[in-house]
Amino acid sequence: MANYGGPYYENVEMSRTKAREELFTIFKYKIDEEYLIDIINEIITDKTSMCSIKGYYQFQYLEFKKAVQDRWAYLNRKIK
Repeated sequence: MANYGGPYYENVEMSRTKAREELFTIFKYKIDEEYLIDIINEIITDKTSMCSIKGYYQFQYLEFKKAVQDRWAYLNRKIK
């Protein structure tokens, strides 16, 4: 790990696995597990660029959370 002179959470990239776990924890009681895992994996792929831990919670966290909600709403919309 390189030392850039700042706090740990500003220098270390948020792991995709940890981000997926956090989203799963938030939505596990609202969305069926089988769908939730697929939705999260669609949003946070292995190629998704991640911020530092601090940057994740400031910027990406809400973006990913909104994307999960939007995707679930799209999958459950009623076609008239």
